[in-house]
Parts: sequence; C-alpha cells; structure tokens
Amino acid sequence: MAYDTFPLTQRTIFGLLARNLFGVAFRPEENVDWDAVITESGKQAVFMQVFADCGQLSGLTPEHQERIRKNMLSGFMKNARNHAQHSLMHRLLSAGGISYTTLKGAASARYYPDPQSRIMGDVDFYVDKSDLDRAVALFQKEGFEASGFEHISHVILRKERIHMEMHHVPAGVPEGDVGKIIMEYLSDLREQAVLVENQSVTCRCPSDFHHGLIMLMHLQHHLLAEGVGLRHLCDWAVFVSRFQEAEFVELFAKRLK
Repeated sequence: MAYDTFPLTQRTIFGLLARNLFGVAFRPEENVDWDAVITESGKQAVFMQVFADCGQLSGLTPEHQERIRKNMLSGFMKNARNHAQHSLMHRLLSAGGISYTTLKGAASARYYPDPQSRIMGDVDFYVDKSDLDRAVALFQKEGFEASGFEHISHVILRKERIHMEMHHVPAGVPEGDVGKIIMEYLSDLREQAVLVENQSVTCRCPSDFHHGLIMLMHLQHHLLAEGVGLRHLCDWAVFVSRFQEAEFVELFAKRLK
C-alpha cells in the first residue's frame, strides 16, 4: 500500500515517527484530527516518539497541548520507574553472582535516539536454567512473590507495582531442527551481553546479533498470535538503521538463511 493511500491520521503518525526518529523532513497536512493522532499513538505505544517535538507543530489547541503534556509526563515517570526496576534487577543478580541479560524493553530502548522515550511495560530478563532456583530465592529475599513455575519459558516475579518476567528459555524459540539451531546461536547469550550504564539505568543487554534474533522471534510470535504494533516496527527500524548494509549482511545473512 502506497503511503499517500493511508488515512490522514496514520500518515501523520508515520510522518512524525520518521521525523523524530530518523530526521526525515515532514510537515503535517492541514485538517489533522489531533485528538485521533494522540489517541492512536498512545494505543500503539509510540506517543513519546510522535510528539517528541510537539512545540513545532501547528494546529494544536491549548487542550491538545495540555493532553500531550500530561501524557508525556506520565510516560517519562513510567519509564523512570521501569529503569529503576532494571537497575534493581541488575543489582540483585550481580550481588548474587548470577549471569543474566535483559530482553526486549531496555535492550530495544538503547538503540533509540532518546532511550528514555521508548515506552516500556514490565522487566524481562534471561538467566540460565541452572541458576533459576537461586535467582528466585534472591528476589524472594527482597520481598518478591514468585509464580508461574509451570510456564515453559519464564517465572513471574511481583512486588507491589513491580512486575518482572525471568526467562530461562527465550520466548518464541520454534520447535524442531530450526529451534535447535537458534538455541545454539543463543548459547552464549549471557556471555556476549554488554553492560549499559547511564544516568537512568544500569543493566546488561544482548549483543547486536542476539538482540536482533530475539526481536525477530518476538515479532513472529506477535504476528501469529496478537498482531504487530508500531512499537515493534519502530524497535526493528531503529535497530537496523544503526548498521550499514554490508555490516547487517555480515551479522545476520549467513546464520539466518
């Protein structure tokens, strides 16, 4: 479908995402329904990227500006809490001598021009199955309740408003020979993880190759089960934009063929 055949609200969201994430020139058309843009970008979890430079937008009423301001403030507060939870997870596991890496959220955020603008939900991370019981005990000592041990890939950890998913199998690994190949690729997931440390978060994130592979499996899961949203597509777009074509081919082509 050609860009200019999309409805105006969608064209506006796409254009603002392109402008704010990649510096693509874009000026909103006239007669934009800003209420619809605000609502839809919120549903798609890309609100903070869409309105990153809302001060340069014309046609916004004082009511729109106030709605945007409140949503931006709420998003930054939510992300600040989430980053603090990632740092808590890092501190507990590191103190316990347990190797881990984050999955999705904070790992995806680090590829954005402004990592704090990427809206996140819960905290997903991966530990080796041999460390699972010891890791659960560390969180329980910190006041977390653990559940979901019967799940094939993760244990849920909750404390007040904090929700974490501790994976012992990365989500979305297919069955059969392909799954065996992927698990071989992921065998050094924790060893290859890199420490990300800035003013808002400290945690270990997957290497470029591992992160790309995990995102592709996550996208496939959503495509088959729940549907793919704009945040998923933005995560992939900002990731691949970091590479020259030859670099990307070198990193992924041979192994993923």
